[in-house]
Formats: sequence, structure tokens, C-alpha cells
Amino acid sequence: MIRQRGLVRELGFDPPDDLDGRPPVRIRVGRCRPGSVHPLGRRQIIDALTFFGPLVSYGLRSVELRQAAGEADVPLVLAKLMVPGRIVLFEQPQPPWEIRGELSAGSRDRLERAGATVDVGPAATRVEWPGDSLARLMLFDGLMHEIGHHLIQHHTGKRLARVMRTADHERSAERFADACRRAWADRADSA
Repeated sequence: MIRQRGLVRELGFDPPDDLDGRPPVRIRVGRCRPGSVHPLGRRQIIDALTFFGPLVSYGLRSVELRQAAGEADVPLVLAKLMVPGRIVLFEQPQPPWEIRGELSAGSRDRLERAGATVDVGPAATRVEWPGDSLARLMLFDGLMHEIGHHLIQHHTGKRLARVMRTADHERSAERFADACRRAWADRADSA
């Protein structure tokens, strides 16, 4: 419960008292298109939800691994919260990624923080994903970031209406994902 209190402190509210006894989160895995991968699998999602405890699954109905569609056809669209209580993690192109043009500084920082090697060329940016770095990106900048959004919406009881400005919502979800990243790293360091 101590870890959970630290995580919700990042969002600015106390954890609910009735965390136990919730139905398990349904995890649906769809097939990827050729040339794409799901960086996280069912087992990794279950392990993360178990590690972070019932707080992160509070009110969460499902996590879906799906093909990219529409706006998700390009890299860097990782996940989306579908209120109420559904998180979609999109397939990603098989590494390495070739991205036309130059990435924004924020996007580049986000990829490098996850462990990517970013090489900016004259017409394209090449992104390499050594080891489990792409899975880390999806875990924290995808899943946990969207769980941050979900918890904000769910805690306020505003399941369908936005409860704060988009920029504030994004900052809060990012702080939550960063707190999750630190807790996960502490777990690995103490093992």
C-alpha cells in the first residue's frame, strides 16, 4: 500500500479504501500486421498490474493489444484511453524504425529515456531498440501513462467528461508514469 500511496500522490488524491475484491482486468491480444509487433505481451501486462497493485487496475475493465488504425499508423502513437476503463496499446513497427524528418526534442527525449538509440540523418531519423527498451517504452509511456489518465477520470467520477485542461491532464499522467518508472527501477535494483 505504501507504493500505491506514493503513486497516487503524483496524481493528487488518496487511494480508494475499497481496492480489494475488484474483478480482474481483461487482457485482449489481437494479431499484429506483418512488419509490426506488440512490444508487451499478456504476461508482462499482468506482471506490471500485479507489481503496482490494485490501485492501477481500480475501475479498469480491459487492456487491449490492437493493430494500429488511423492516427496510430505512425510510430510514437503508443496507447489510448477509451473511457470508461479501456486502454488500447497499439502495435508498433518492427525495429528499427525509420521516421521521415526530424523528431521533436520531447519525442526524442522520451525515446532515449526508454533506452532507444536515435540517429538523425538528413532526411530521416533511425531509431534502434536494444534489449527490452521498446517494451519499457510501451510499459511506462503507453500503459502506465494511460492508467494515469484513467485514474484521474475514474477518481473524480467524471468517467466521460474531461476533468481538467488537456495540458494538465498530460502532465499529471506523465508524473504518474514517471513515478511508476522509478518504482519499477527500485524493484529491479533491490532484486
